[in-house]
Amino acid sequence: SSWSYSFFGTYLVGEDEGKLPVTASFDFGGDIWILAFQDGKTLKMIKVQITGESKFKWIATRYDIDFWPRCAVHRTFDKACFKGKDPEEQKFTLTMRTYQVSSWRVTPRTKMKNQDGKMFPLSLTLDLGKNVWIVGFLDGIVLKMAKIRITGVATFTWMQMLYDEKYSKECSTQATFIEACFKGVAPAGVAKFSMDFKGYGKDGKTKGEASEWHVTSDTEVQNPEGHYLKITMKLDLGGNIWLVALYDHELLEMVKIKISGKETFEWLA
Repeated sequence: SSWSYSFFGTYLVGEDEGKLPVTASFDFGGDIWILAFQDGKTLKMIKVQITGESKFKWIATRYDIDFWPRCAVHRTFDKACFKGKDPEEQKFTLTMRTYQVSSWRVTPRTKMKNQDGKMFPLSLTLDLGKNVWIVGFLDGIVLKMAKIRITGVATFTWMQMLYDEKYSKECSTQATFIEACFKGVAPAGVAKFSMDFKGYGKDGKTKGEASEWHVTSDTEVQNPEGHYLKITMKLDLGGNIWLVALYDHELLEMVKIKISGKETFEWLA
């Protein structure tokens, strides 16, 4: 999808005026999303199409009191979770903060360097829209993150830097890294990390072109045993070229593809 939502600023307001934050979500593509909100023993889900900044079209609603445990976890939530009773009337309001996917992107060639000069690969990225990104990596027991604004293929401006020693396990993994993970303490000047930034975008001066086609979270890969396994990681390399990966019996398997249509692609490596 070319439009996404911000974890902060997206919530349900129920009959009791309480605010429910997003529990999980699924991107269908075409700017259509399922948003899930756990309210006690009920998983309340809404299918919407984002049409602009903080604008959306309500498509369908489901209340599920018998939801599968995996559907209350962002990493394992998928379109099959959208089941249950249709309340037929809207008993709550939805507030969404949305944004258009950035035209400038971060590449995996970006490297991070801590205050001791040790280099680290970039392991966490999150697009907040308008070319603002959160980037991060683990340095020992500390999750180190920064919010930046990309201005060119190798240029950016620092916005904020935070270190978190009390991060949750979900915040250390790309698949479950969300905006709420960006918390902690601002480091002192000498303790700040530096970054060898590599990016790409739609600018004609860049080496890559931002992808127009995207991989959805329900994509599956067939292993040699004939089993279909859902991908757990994906990375946009630009020009509609993507890396997709999954764990199969503790083995990380990866493929590089070039997307040519809604359900068509070329296998590269």
